[in-house]
Amino acid sequence: MKKLSLTLLSVLIAMVGFSQSPCSQLNASFTLTQNINAVTLTNTSTLPTSTNPSGSYATIDWGDNNWGNPNPTANHTYANPGTYNITMYVSWWDSSSTTQNYCTDTAYQTVNISLPPCNASISSINNGNGSYTFTANNLGGGTNTYFWDFGDGSTGTGSPASHTYTASGNYTVTLTSSGSGCTDTSTTPITYWNGQINCSSLQASFSHNGSGYTHIFYNTSTSPSYPYVNVGRLASWDFGDGTTATDQNYLSHTYTNPGTYTVIMTNNWVDSSTFYNNTVLCTKTDTQQVTITPPPPPANLISGSIVYDSLLINNPVSFKVWLIQQGYDSTAMSITLTAVDSMITNPGYPWADYQFNNIANGTYYVKARVAPGTTNPGLIPTYHQSTATWSNATSFYHNGGSTINKHIFMISGTPTSGPGFIGGNVSQGAGKGTNTGIVNLLILLRDASANVIAATYTDANGDYSFGSIPAGTYTIYPEEMNYQTTPSASLAIGAGVNVYNTVNFEKNSKTIKPKTTGIKDVVNNVFSIYPNPSKGIVNIQWKNGISGEANAVVTDIAGRIVYQHSLNTNAKAVINLTGLNAGVYFLKVQTEKAQHTERIVIE
Repeated sequence: MKKLSLTLLSVLIAMVGFSQSPCSQLNASFTLTQNINAVTLTNTSTLPTSTNPSGSYATIDWGDNNWGNPNPTANHTYANPGTYNITMYVSWWDSSSTTQNYCTDTAYQTVNISLPPCNASISSINNGNGSYTFTANNLGGGTNTYFWDFGDGSTGTGSPASHTYTASGNYTVTLTSSGSGCTDTSTTPITYWNGQINCSSLQASFSHNGSGYTHIFYNTSTSPSYPYVNVGRLASWDFGDGTTATDQNYLSHTYTNPGTYTVIMTNNWVDSSTFYNNTVLCTKTDTQQVTITPPPPPANLISGSIVYDSLLINNPVSFKVWLIQQGYDSTAMSITLTAVDSMITNPGYPWADYQFNNIANGTYYVKARVAPGTTNPGLIPTYHQSTATWSNATSFYHNGGSTINKHIFMISGTPTSGPGFIGGNVSQGAGKGTNTGIVNLLILLRDASANVIAATYTDANGDYSFGSIPAGTYTIYPEEMNYQTTPSASLAIGAGVNVYNTVNFEKNSKTIKPKTTGIKDVVNNVFSIYPNPSKGIVNIQWKNGISGEANAVVTDIAGRIVYQHSLNTNAKAVINLTGLNAGVYFLKVQTEKAQHTERIVIE
């Protein structure tokens, strides 16, 4: 007995669910209002209720091969008497992420149609040369009178009625049939082409837009349409500055000087039914004044983006950016770099934008580092476009306008983990320690291929250090604008040697080099070179009675030797570097008692 009760309850639940199905609530229905042969249908269908988004659509088959859509009413006029079956189809749908219902229902009614006694249709005969004969076809059976409007301003009466058109055009013929207590109207289209177009109905016109010296001109003249001929438009232009153009409906023109110009466009309407047949059918002109003003000067700025690797860094970073101007020291015959402006960017990810305004003409560099106070995510201070050293950076010329897209692609340091340690001190001249230590000097750690893998700055005592260095071969490279750096000797981590804590450097007036003993560096007192920059032929002029043999070594920015030769200091020497690529190189000359290094720019 208990089991039977449960079964009965399940059946009742299913019946309730079925009775509440949305589709069971859809009921298609409509009402009709008839006036002789004109019918108005009103959609009175009942749609399901639902909380989900729903829609419905209804179509009507009027029974005479015509269709309609009640929204919520629709009108239809039958052309012939008879009995017609009207059918309305209603569709409804209910969709969501969990349910989907689609339902249809149909309603039917029959209508008996009789035409008004004055009803008449039109038939026409084209007699040629613009002559037509029109006949009123009496469909309602009444005794009627007929009035014709031929669409070109002419009228007529009776049936049949004749009319001759003289101008090409598209016309609508209207028949008004009256009698037996009613009036009925019907129409028919007529198109006539006599080989000419009605020029009085056409207008030549053009439009233009633009800024500065360049404007774009458009032919907007009337575009007539005839079924038996392709009437095209061809415009000729006089721009008022002594230049012209022909057969162009759309074109750009650039003026040389500011001023107000009288622009004349002559439009030809042509018969372009065939490719080679452009018989002119009509010609008109349009004249307009066009005022040309010089464009505003471009904004004086230098801008770009600082881009970093978003795969390594996933948070916004701020940068300090320096604008560096290139100059030339005529006494020392060498290029000089001077930081003339700086800024802090807004945080950006994976790039931050910078901009310097109102900049004097000249050659510039830009450099970026992570802004002070921002956690350094391992990005190396970098010059445009992507180099860590000033002598290898890319310069650009600014002419007072907008110099844009001078991007800096930040060099990413290489995370290190290993047993190695390299440290040291950079001091001024022969001193060291707290008294003469160079503060806040950029120190680069490079691998065996001279790739920068880490960077740090000297502290208040001029000391620096790199820790957790894996096994490998490294060099230390102090970096500062206008100073020629000699990197440290190769430092091998591993094989029992993991600590180098006295990799010290001296910073003099023009050079930074590892500290050495036994040879005195006599700055600017050994030789001078010219020309610099050079095409490759460099002259060496000895100074202060230097005599004897000298060894000349030329290295590239990575410290690689690219030229080496013995020189006689008793006469002017010439070295040939024409086989080298354009770039920055360093010439070191060493004698028995002194050594000196000069920077060479090869163009």
